[in-house]
Amino acid sequence: MSKTAAAGIALCASSLASAIPAEAADTYGGCGNESLCVYQNISGGGARLSIPISSFKKSGWVNLTGRWFNNGLNANDQVSSVWVHSSSACVTFTTDINGGGQAWGMGYALGGKADSVPYNDQFSSFKYDNCTG
Repeated sequence: MSKTAAAGIALCASSLASAIPAEAADTYGGCGNESLCVYQNISGGGARLSIPISSFKKSGWVNLTGRWFNNGLNANDQVSSVWVHSSSACVTFTTDINGGGQAWGMGYALGGKADSVPYNDQFSSFKYDNCTG
């Protein structure tokens, strides 16, 4: 391969890498152990909100109206995928604040990740659940 062709390929690869936003490329990234991470896009893509499970384990319902993704957008009614990164926790989500509306749960027993949540872009609150039903 000529030096010109190699330089062209390198330039093209560099252009493509910079054209893909870091948030879109980092699926299910940035979620620490024993954390709940919710993502703005499906399959763990887009902006992320990471919350240590210990910070809400005994809190009851936590409203997403007061929580923001790492891109500055409010997380209320914006969740499209979820990772409960825990060896023992489950989390229940609802479509209304303070636990009202439609409910859905996710946790370690179900694999911990949901690439596409039911009630897409509708969750408004969540709480810790001990996974016993």
